[in-house]
Amino acid sequence: MKSAGISILPKNGFSELPLLFSHPNQFTAISSGVDQGTEVLTLLPTDNEADIVLAKIWVDTKDYVVTKSQITSRTNGTVTCEFDYAEERNLGLPSRMKFQIDIKKFKIPKGVATDINRTSRPEETGKTNSKGSIDIELHDYRIQRN
Repeated sequence: MKSAGISILPKNGFSELPLLFSHPNQFTAISSGVDQGTEVLTLLPTDNEADIVLAKIWVDTKDYVVTKSQITSRTNGTVTCEFDYAEERNLGLPSRMKFQIDIKKFKIPKGVATDINRTSRPEETGKTNSKGSIDIELHDYRIQRN
């Protein structure tokens, strides 16, 4: 990854969706209807103490790819991710992922969130942004088949 400054990514943002798919017995899937041509699936955990409270997944039933996910966890609030596909659509590999994170619930390390050189408190404007977004572009996939 390339960044001009500090990059903060969701700790489980990349792995939560594949983990959901790799453990289908830990969730109950319910069809929630169709939204703009995609099937909406709601996943409810079978374990009441699980970190993930609720997951919604939008699936393009023509190409069988996930176009959007919305995962709500106890620790990081709600993380929404939209997926765009290009050449590797037939393999289910996205060319772009756009995350939207509920910053109020997202845990940011104090050393990163604080300006240690600051001598005064910033003025409260009353307008606090409660959402943050991360755009990731993926390209030049190298696929090895055994």
